[in-house]
Amino acid sequence: LGQKEQALRLRRDVYAGTLRLHGEEKEHTLIEANNYAMNLLDLRRFEEVKLFLRKMLPVAQRVLTDSHLITLKMRCCLAMALHD
Repeated sequence: LGQKEQALRLRRDVYAGTLRLHGEEKEHTLIEANNYAMNLLDLRRFEEVKLFLRKMLPVAQRVLTDSHLITLKMRCCLAMALHD
């Protein structure tokens, strides 16, 4: 695997571990979700980004609010995936 694919695998594992430890509605989990989505975007895996963030963005909006930096980053990432 290439370095970007290895990084994605590691990022996915970190997100999954954080999700198991803290649950979906914690800021730390949402940060890791955003990091994972950004890695997917970097690999141009737009459909996966869309599916993942359409699930996670409402959680971020509910838990962190619309104006939180992580929520805004997720929206930006989703917009880039939708554009391509």
